[in-house]
Amino acid sequence: MYCSMGQGVVLFFALCVIGSVVLAAEDRVTVGGKLFEEHCSACHSIEKGINEFGPSLYGIVGRHAASIQEYGYSAAIKASGIVWTEENIKRYLRNPQTEIRCHGVVMGRMKECLGIKMSFRGFADPKEADAVLSYLKSIGTTP
Repeated sequence: MYCSMGQGVVLFFALCVIGSVVLAAEDRVTVGGKLFEEHCSACHSIEKGINEFGPSLYGIVGRHAASIQEYGYSAAIKASGIVWTEENIKRYLRNPQTEIRCHGVVMGRMKECLGIKMSFRGFADPKEADAVLSYLKSIGTTP
């Protein structure tokens, strides 16, 4: 097959771009793994069925909140009704304390329960939240 010099240059650059996109995705997973280790691993396992202070995050993407039967979730998470979509996870990772709230009636009065167990304040840099999400997506899928 014949390829002109101009076509060869275009093909070369196209392959470089594709390669850098793949490398960038791998880098996000690596960076996300390091951020997870630094900020999350003290409380969360990435092994299926292994809960620690926080629930296992294996297969978190696509999972319903408070769906692991063996874990004692806070009232706020139980009442949230959310599914851990990529967007919900990113938003949560940015500011967990304000993302999950619930309301209930206690003795005739409205009670707001802010009580999530997680003390982590979140990633100020959205790129860090994206990297952790990339890592979480790489460790398991919801059955």
